[in-house]
Amino acid sequence: MPTDNAHMEDSLGKTLGEVLAIIQARVLKESTYFGIPCQRNPMDFWIYQEIICALKPDVIIEIGNLRGGSTLSLAHLCDHLGKGRVLAVDVNHALVYQEARNHPRITWVTGDACGVFDEIAAMCGGAATVLVIEDSSHEYRNTLNILEKYSQLQTS
Repeated sequence: MPTDNAHMEDSLGKTLGEVLAIIQARVLKESTYFGIPCQRNPMDFWIYQEIICALKPDVIIEIGNLRGGSTLSLAHLCDHLGKGRVLAVDVNHALVYQEARNHPRITWVTGDACGVFDEIAAMCGGAATVLVIEDSSHEYRNTLNILEKYSQLQTS
């Protein structure tokens, strides 16, 4: 007779590599933040909140937003700190959930991260503390270009 834990029992015979692949797929395909799909490893989020709590940034630039779950989580951290805002950069914001779109601390900037750099730099103004999170295409050349460009804005 199947139980609610039958799927866990099926995993007992799997290798560590197979189990890790299952966990990775679960994190990427089923994790949510306030009901919004979020392709952010929960451990990454935990580390981000530690960094953000310590730095108390004026501006967080998140490059790569997909559905907006991780972006909303960053805005909520700013809410709890009582300061900061999020500049959300992506080539397409069509999939962003309305709950994330409506948050007052988030500004959505649509375009290639390197292409909109001057706009983002202007939006940072005289911010004393800027944190950049790059999570876009994960392609080597693109990531390197973004990190080289945005390192000009990173303050810590």
